[in-house]
Amino acid sequence: PDPDGVQLPAMQEAIREVMAISLQRQHDIDGYYVWVDYASIAQNHRGAQTAAIAALPHYASSCDVFVIVAPTAVHVDTKTQCDVESYNRRGWCRTEMLSKFCGSGTLNVFIKKEQGQPMERLTKSWFDRLSTCVFEGDFSCCTRTSGPAACNKQQLVAPVLSLYAQILRQRNAPHVKALAADMIAKRDKYFPPTFSYCHNGQSQERELFGKRAAAMEERCRLHRAGSKDLEVDIWLRTTSSAPSLEDLGKLEQAERGEDAESETRVR
Repeated sequence: PDPDGVQLPAMQEAIREVMAISLQRQHDIDGYYVWVDYASIAQNHRGAQTAAIAALPHYASSCDVFVIVAPTAVHVDTKTQCDVESYNRRGWCRTEMLSKFCGSGTLNVFIKKEQGQPMERLTKSWFDRLSTCVFEGDFSCCTRTSGPAACNKQQLVAPVLSLYAQILRQRNAPHVKALAADMIAKRDKYFPPTFSYCHNGQSQERELFGKRAAAMEERCRLHRAGSKDLEVDIWLRTTSSAPSLEDLGKLEQAERGEDAESETRVR
């Protein structure tokens, strides 16, 4: 939502800047596609939304150019200020950044702070200011007092774990070496074993990743050594209490008492 018309013009300007850079590099711009989180993820169809959430890291990690468009604006619901700092506090935004960095490092990452100002290339100083610890970010589901009880953090366990596998396989590559070292050193910050599940004003400690991140490291180590440990592979898929994406979709559908097939509106 952009009721004050602040974000859309900044986004359009950023796209024009990206195209100008591409033309300077003599790249073909005819095949360019733009992925925008709010417009590209179903907002009303829970089944489609769950599938899109699972695919989000793959979109972000595969993109050629990643632009953080975060002009100063006022949030339509909370009336709080939105800018680069608020972008960096959001769990979903951290997921997008982590996905891009795991896929191709900081190559072709830009920040668009305001319309009328040139977007900035992500430098080390910018990188040091941004956090990619997804599960320390803010998620709106934690403040929900009614409606489905599905938790965004639980939804992201499998996608983020797959990102970790991706970066472990290329951990010594120059473009991801620093991030890989940081993720391994701060494993419990990136992959918290437990979390506080909040719903209807109540909080409950639940398992999130458990020991799955450590198990993924072992699996990748065995793979590099030319071994295939089936027990580790099965354990990774079965020992966490985090429900599968399919289970989450069924849970939400049951709680809402709706047939997924009848819910076809996409905002």
